[in-house]
Amino acid sequence: MAVGALVAGLVVAIGATISVTGPWYYALNLPDYAPNGRLFALGWTAIYGLSAIAGASAWRASPPREGDLLIASLALTGFLNIGWSYLFFHFQAPRWALMECLFLLPSALALVVQAMRFSRGSAVLLLPYVGWVSFAAWFTWDVVRLNPGL
Repeated sequence: MAVGALVAGLVVAIGATISVTGPWYYALNLPDYAPNGRLFALGWTAIYGLSAIAGASAWRASPPREGDLLIASLALTGFLNIGWSYLFFHFQAPRWALMECLFLLPSALALVVQAMRFSRGSAVLLLPYVGWVSFAAWFTWDVVRLNPGL
């Protein structure tokens, strides 16, 4: 459980330092549904908290080696999520972030399927993560579409 909380906390901390919605972000043509920076922070904090609980719960319910693979999958998905933030905000490259979604979204879905094998409740707790990643992919698509010069 401590490992899951540590991974989630680390991802939140790294994501918060690189996901700065500054002048570049607000100068973009954003879709009407674009959340403000505070909503991003609140959403990700809640989602990573749920992910840590889900990961720990599924890990405890799984056989040792499969549990280790589950934690590795959780870490990989977190790494991909940091990658999206880094590409979108730090490098200011929404097109690259959109391409990264081709790996992030399947990774999040695979994590739900993997968790479901050991704990239905854990899989349910991961659904907001899949929803938020899906939203991020759609949002990134619209940012790229609305800003053809990027």
